[in-house]
Amino acid sequence: MERVVSRETGALGRRVAVRGEHLNGYCRVPGSPFAGTLHLVPNLADEEATEVSFGPMDMPAEVDTFTFFWRYGVRRHGGQAAVVTCRALAGDGDVLAQQTTRLGAGEQRATSMRFRRPDASPVGLSVHVVLEPAAGETDRGAVRLQYLLAYPHNPLVHLTNAAGTDKGTEIAFGKGVPHCYAIAYHELFAPFRTAEFSLLEIGLQNGSGDERPVDAPSLRVWREFFPRARIVGYDINDFNAFSQEGTATVRGDQSSREDLARLLAEHGQPPFRLVIDDGSHASSHQQISFAGVFPHVAPGGIYVIEDLHWQPFVETPTTLEVLRGYLERRRIESPWMRDNEARELEASIASVEILRPNDAEIAVIRRRDG
Repeated sequence: MERVVSRETGALGRRVAVRGEHLNGYCRVPGSPFAGTLHLVPNLADEEATEVSFGPMDMPAEVDTFTFFWRYGVRRHGGQAAVVTCRALAGDGDVLAQQTTRLGAGEQRATSMRFRRPDASPVGLSVHVVLEPAAGETDRGAVRLQYLLAYPHNPLVHLTNAAGTDKGTEIAFGKGVPHCYAIAYHELFAPFRTAEFSLLEIGLQNGSGDERPVDAPSLRVWREFFPRARIVGYDINDFNAFSQEGTATVRGDQSSREDLARLLAEHGQPPFRLVIDDGSHASSHQQISFAGVFPHVAPGGIYVIEDLHWQPFVETPTTLEVLRGYLERRRIESPWMRDNEARELEASIASVEILRPNDAEIAVIRRRDG
């Protein structure tokens, strides 16, 4: 990639070269050109605007979307707004797409830009930052492109982003980044999108922390994406205030065999074609749930365990270690499973895949057909 220049950076007061070949250390989606946060400091009104460009970048033909994570920080409230214009560029410099975003003082926002290209030719990216005139305001800050994703858009990405879940490409909680699960999920789930089947999702909180939440964004996503599915949501908190057609919510602890047995007695028939564990992320909880619920997955069905990169407290072996052990030795070895549960899992698992759409691993476990 070519070398490009940011006109003015921070207190340096001089041009600083930025090389486009830097790759984001977290991002596993093709096309991200940043090693870390890119700081773009807008120049004064009578100076040339700040602009940087990257590429052309080789990307798979199906990649058609950039998502940008912006933050505009100023030293005090009331500073000038910044206007950021992004362009996706063909190899000959033609503009494939353009997006303009206005950022107020202290604002952070994710924006996405789709582009069309005639073939798999490389794509460049330019970022142009100017200050919006404001009488009496001279306080400047830095526009930070904190994170950049490039990926193939799909309908499930659209639904997860619109619902505000971190399964998509625009929402992150805490200091994390979007998990981008919807990129992988679309390929996995699309073949049975219009089928009649039962779906169970364990864990509905979406980072809210409310004991009596009124919304379950991921359940809304599944309702839209699977219009004929029977949906069951299971969470340690009470979701009775959430109501949706063809959807039941059950309160229970995923680490409790008694609670799981009650869930399965009430909703385990017909067997689940799809189970998604987005619960506590504690390894013991994941493994107890896996042992209890997987026998109630339909032949050929899918059991997904999310967020294998993180635990709320340290436990060993982690669920990721248990599944990798199975891939190496075809044995399930967990201190939180009974011996007969582990042997039943070994006999009924058809395959285990560990996927990493972006920053976090997920396990996709398929049940044998017979």
